[in-house]
Amino acid sequence: MKAVIILFLALALSGNCFAAIVFPQAPEGGRQIAYANAREVLRSDPRFLGGSRIDELSMAEPYRDYFVGLTNLAAGHLLSEAQSRGSWMYLLVHGTNAVGAAGLLADETTGKVLKANGLYQSDSSNETLEALRKAEMLPQTKKQNYEFRRLDIPALSFVAIWLHGKSDELIIPLPPTYERPLTAYQPYSEDQIIKVLEPEAKRDQIMWQKLDEQEQKEKAAYAQAMTDYEHAHGGQCGPISYYGQSGPLQVVAPHTRICKLLGVSSKCGHLDYQAKITYEDSRCQVVKQIEIIAKLTP
Repeated sequence: MKAVIILFLALALSGNCFAAIVFPQAPEGGRQIAYANAREVLRSDPRFLGGSRIDELSMAEPYRDYFVGLTNLAAGHLLSEAQSRGSWMYLLVHGTNAVGAAGLLADETTGKVLKANGLYQSDSSNETLEALRKAEMLPQTKKQNYEFRRLDIPALSFVAIWLHGKSDELIIPLPPTYERPLTAYQPYSEDQIIKVLEPEAKRDQIMWQKLDEQEQKEKAAYAQAMTDYEHAHGGQCGPISYYGQSGPLQVVAPHTRICKLLGVSSKCGHLDYQAKITYEDSRCQVVKQIEIIAKLTP
């Protein structure tokens, strides 16, 4: 069964419902778990959520979060590839404003609650509430029911409200729109959103692919440098895998840093090395040369 509402605040405060924005049936017991988590967070940090007390807040009906990745969008697919991953959100309302949101994680197969999934001080809470108010005024929502959802494309910093109807889909971008030819709180069709975001997704997909390839090359170079150092100094640790780094411990030149490299091997476990790393660029993002100065692990 779905709860149907006209005004979001009426829903948040009374649960009464009459018209065309609908919310899906939430996981059983989810509200209690989300509320209990919010109460514990506010008990430990009373300043969270702007200093609102838990008994001053109303918890609205939950909506599901849907996510879309760059690969799907770059291929021209949006809503058909959106996945919820069991993510639910409850807006927390103080007076006429949303001051935060309580997250909930549920099993997508069984629908049963797994755990509370965070308490967010913003997470576009008030923007979401404003979008709902705008949605209630649309002529489309007076003709048929639309399920209220949130659409998130993290890689593009794009967040919108997704109104899912039987005959069509409406997407309402939340601010900021980052100079895209989209107006916040205005409804768009799926095709209109794809037309704007697909070129961005293709551009960023290439960029992230190049960054990933560069990162894999650098990890391999770090691992080889540590392995070569061990071999040159009679070490018995065998091949060493790159685990991470910390630093810089010292800046010795505009493009050169002294850092700590962290390695691990099946024979010797975790290993630390002091390394001088020279970069090709002034932002120290592309590694040019790695010199292991000393082994720090006894």
